[in-house]
Amino acid sequence: MPQPFRFEVNAPQMDTLWLVDSLPEVSWNTLQMPKGSTMDVALLHHEKKQSILLRRYVPTRLGSTLVNVRPDVVPGTYSLLLTVFKGRTSTVLGRSLVQSIILVENESTDPEKEEAFRRVAESETTTEQPSITHKVQFTEFSFKKQNQNAVEEPELVQLTHQPTKGNLVLRAPYTVGWTVPMALEKARHVRVNLMLVSMTNDVIRVLATNIDAKIGFLYVFLPEDVPLTSYRIKVEIVGKGRRFSGYTNKFYTSLPAFSTLRA
Repeated sequence: MPQPFRFEVNAPQMDTLWLVDSLPEVSWNTLQMPKGSTMDVALLHHEKKQSILLRRYVPTRLGSTLVNVRPDVVPGTYSLLLTVFKGRTSTVLGRSLVQSIILVENESTDPEKEEAFRRVAESETTTEQPSITHKVQFTEFSFKKQNQNAVEEPELVQLTHQPTKGNLVLRAPYTVGWTVPMALEKARHVRVNLMLVSMTNDVIRVLATNIDAKIGFLYVFLPEDVPLTSYRIKVEIVGKGRRFSGYTNKFYTSLPAFSTLRA
């Protein structure tokens, strides 16, 4: 077996400051990437021997991705590990490590800094040239208006994470992850909605709505007041007037141990 190759990481660099609960960008040299390869991005804490997966199976041809530094990540000094795989297999092709990524809590209310991070969260690699004049400001309202009549596409959303157990506990957190459809990879604004649906596809509860789809995954909590029966979680990705949907496997719900929810 050949040794995994090392590749150039454009961003971040050593001693970079990242804010907890933010969406920083990671970028790399696409010319070094094998065709069809994907990448995992993870934070490593050497003292605690802890690994925190930030993104899973990102197509390396994109050259960059936003990662979700969740609010529950403890501030401190980490390393950033980028691992390249052969497609969606476990075969490792390459690895690179960025030392000394410093995570700090955001205690600033500086509007200029907040605006800067908003722009980072909305940015992505695109071949389109932005208009210099009459630039339309994106808002949540304009996004909803643009996509309220989105065309439903037959292509299914590919899930990268989903609950593997057939019986899920109410009020417990579960990870749902997805890949943005290729048709929307270069779209400027792509949002994801997660819904608890019945086996007849009726929406029982909205779990998350209008989230930036580029983060790739979310933790969802099953609501405590739904009937104990079988469900699926629907993942709906919307952008450019198109809607793509995907579903987790069927699961049953149960009460937490020693629960008084239905007493």
